Amino acid sequence: MKNLISILFLIVSLNAYSQFGPIPSGGGGSTLKNPPLNTYLPNGSVIGSYAAPSNDNFAFDGTNMWVTNNASSGSALDTVLVFSATGKRVQTILLRVSSNPQGIAFDGTNMWVTCSGKNGVYKITNTYDTVFYSLGFYPVGIAFDGTNMWVVDLTNNGVSKISSTGTHTEYSLSGATDPRFIAFDGTYMWVTDDATTGVFRVASNGTSVFYDMTGSEVPYGVCYDGRYIWTANSSGNSVSRISQSGSIITYSIGANTNPQFVAYSGNYIYTSNLNNSTLTKITTSNGSVTSISAPSNIYYLFYDGSNMWLGGSRLYKMLVR
Repeated sequence: MKNLISILFLIVSLNAYSQFGPIPSGGGGSTLKNPPLNTYLPNGSVIGSYAAPSNDNFAFDGTNMWVTNNASSGSALDTVLVFSATGKRVQTILLRVSSNPQGIAFDGTNMWVTCSGKNGVYKITNTYDTVFYSLGFYPVGIAFDGTNMWVVDLTNNGVSKISSTGTHTEYSLSGATDPRFIAFDGTYMWVTDDATTGVFRVASNGTSVFYDMTGSEVPYGVCYDGRYIWTANSSGNSVSRISQSGSIITYSIGANTNPQFVAYSGNYIYTSNLNNSTLTKITTSNGSVTSISAPSNIYYLFYDGSNMWLGGSRLYKMLVR
């Protein structure tokens, strides 16, 4: 009986060792056998690289990252790729030939994709079914206001508000000549114009106000941090912070950076810099600027709540803090 008890004690002890590692000597307490890998990685570490050679833009549905992907040839089908948080491709959604998918946004249930090659938008359900709505113009950026989708209209230099059933109302942007991207601040839509030095603030009824940044700043990508709108100014090598009333502060991020897109990660704004294979990290509280190495030819950015996703010749996932 004594021998049996000894054997059982040995088995329990070995099992405990296999699960938790050796018990630390001195001081008590416990240690993790395998702490998370990210604990040891510096900010800006690439923690995933995935094949998506023609990626155009991203959106996150709370679980998966959705990526618009243009086909490499005119006879091939364009696609929307769906990746899990670990980088596994979980779905490939086929679109019409030469759809030329551009912007993508999530409405809480469905994913919406602008397709400039077909002058319309796709609504993709959570079961991956697709519905196409013709708009009659060249759509680019897209954003959700909590009720309707808003799409930038490059053909008519305006924006269009689209209901969940595809009914759309068009509004012009006086003075716009090359509107591109759009973001929502909880009250207004903000639209960048690649041929002007300012941004358009658009109310829910379509009325708009233009705010001129002056100087050489030409805004391109745009995002919202919960208080301010931020733009990446490609020709000005700068980033601008814009209040809802139109007050603008511009931060230089270095010569020959050519920033394209911006994303907010909680306390920081990140920009993708096309010319020098870097990201710029801006502290929102004080405007301090830090440069971070990145893969080459990075264009698009999207933060999923934990990691930054970068789009270029491949799809990358980067650790940011």
